[in-house]
Amino acid sequence: VGAWEVVPWYIKGYSFRDAIRTQIKFARVERKTSDQVQIELFRKAQELKIPLERKDIKVSVQPRDVKISAQYTVVMNLIIMEYEKTWVFNEDSSTAF
Repeated sequence: VGAWEVVPWYIKGYSFRDAIRTQIKFARVERKTSDQVQIELFRKAQELKIPLERKDIKVSVQPRDVKISAQYTVVMNLIIMEYEKTWVFNEDSSTAF
């Protein structure tokens, strides 16, 4: 797998992880519901062209805890060797207040 294929996906992954962490920090302060957080993260995934369905983003906003998880798979094709590499990105974050 060439860097020209891998690097963009890692950058997208880090950007999405940053969006998740931001939601965790501010969801309770901004009094967001689980659905609102899920919608905002789904929009971010669409913006980054991450292959996620809204239902793949699990969000739980409770009085003392916010939990968010999302998993997606990216398949990269190697042209040179006609080889396919599957990368699984698993985001799982929570915080107890």
